[in-house]
Amino acid sequence: MNGKMIMSKRIIYIGASNVGRGGRSTIAFNLAQNLGDDYIVDFLCMAELMEDTYRKQIESKKGRVVSFWEDKKNSMNPIERNRFFFHSMKNGKYDIAHIHVDNAAEFFPRAVICRLAGVKKIIAHGHQAKEDSLKEKIKNRFFQILMPLICCHVLGCTDEALEHLYSGCKIHKKVIPNGIDYNRYKFDIGVRERVRTENKWDNRVIVGNVGRLDYPKNQKFLLEICEHLIRLDNRYTLLLVGNGKDEKELRRIVKEKGLEKYIIFYGVSDHVEQLLCAMDLFVFPSVFEGFGLAPLEAQFAGLPTFISDTIPDAVMVTSFIKKISLNRSPREWAETIHEQYNTYNLNELRNQTFNYIENSKYNIKNSSQVLAGLYEKLLQ
Repeated sequence: MNGKMIMSKRIIYIGASNVGRGGRSTIAFNLAQNLGDDYIVDFLCMAELMEDTYRKQIESKKGRVVSFWEDKKNSMNPIERNRFFFHSMKNGKYDIAHIHVDNAAEFFPRAVICRLAGVKKIIAHGHQAKEDSLKEKIKNRFFQILMPLICCHVLGCTDEALEHLYSGCKIHKKVIPNGIDYNRYKFDIGVRERVRTENKWDNRVIVGNVGRLDYPKNQKFLLEICEHLIRLDNRYTLLLVGNGKDEKELRRIVKEKGLEKYIIFYGVSDHVEQLLCAMDLFVFPSVFEGFGLAPLEAQFAGLPTFISDTIPDAVMVTSFIKKISLNRSPREWAETIHEQYNTYNLNELRNQTFNYIENSKYNIKNSSQVLAGLYEKLLQ
């Protein structure tokens, strides 16, 4: 790689406003942090930053967090937001705009603003494999037709996400696997014992779930699964890590079922890898996913993992992950999980995990090298 030519190039990541927290923001952050010294990556942040941990890491790589929230104090005026977006792109003099989205309808308006601001190289990066309504499907198809007018490259975390974002043949397409820092997620018995003792989970069988509390993640169904698991063994306890618009309704259901003792609403965490060490198994019955980063992280931590049959096969990288159909009842899910979990030797699983992951395409360094190669070609 010609470091002299690339060194001064600056890239803006758009659509990753949570900056390191949750879903595509985590993926974007991980990719940026592992690109190496030849690239400087800024993050356009249109939401409130909860704390400075991720900002400091971005700045340590000479990047910036371009924050609308701090500049405009939480204005929701769309004209003001788009004006800020435009001027940030223009003043930043970016060589590439890398736009992280779920579909073409989300991508196209952002790409137009980037092009009007003078950014010539625009990348679309898809992180979802389907919509949840006919209206969204129609919108997505319409904007797919327009994408060749403004987009130079389409990326996806899987083949399914790539095809969902752009199904045509007029733009270069490439899969960039969702990478993870395997050293960060490696199982640590000391961390497990400390976290479980601090939270008084020593006698519990902790069933983990990480993700926003929202319809696609299907936590209402998960509560029903856990209700049946508890009937099989009252040591089972569900740990929900994340927040979202369904939280109030989920808490109502828990109270109505009298399950307060068995369901933990942990909220958002910056130390998910430590919580994974403390868990005993992981259940992820999503309605749909572009990829499914959370169950990949769970496998990296050596957890028996149970996912819905709607999640792409690409996430299944170890021998201790099992798919269960969403057509099966919560009781059948619980019985399958309980039976399968009790066949595993957990110490053996955790010792084997590192061998599965180290040379995997999901090693973040491998994913970032692929992306860096793409940037180099675009910038020549």
